[in-house]
Amino acid sequence: MATMSGGRKEIRKRNEEEGERRLEELLGRLPQEEARTIRRGKKTGAWLSVLPTNVGGTELSAQEFRDALLLRYGRTPPDLPSHCDGCDAEFTIEHALACKVGGLVTARHNEVAGELKHLCG
Repeated sequence: MATMSGGRKEIRKRNEEEGERRLEELLGRLPQEEARTIRRGKKTGAWLSVLPTNVGGTELSAQEFRDALLLRYGRTPPDLPSHCDGCDAEFTIEHALACKVGGLVTARHNEVAGELKHLCG
């Protein structure tokens, strides 16, 4: 029985190593930025397996989920505004994440502040 278990583990390990080798071979053919995006996915995908709940703040609308997946894989979500609603600068993902007038900096701050208030109250 122990031999079967050990054999299965060895086969699983070999398959994982072969998969890693093949992945690296394929990634070597991609542009560096695309390869980096794919490699990063291994370390940043926990949110994909969390059960959504409005109590824990893990519930996303279909559009939010779609946009998050597109951003995760280095794609631009559709239907973005042409200009920032706060400062009227040209709208880009980078600008949305950094703009202190109309961007997501304030929204992220308010979300964290609200969660802290809830935890402390």
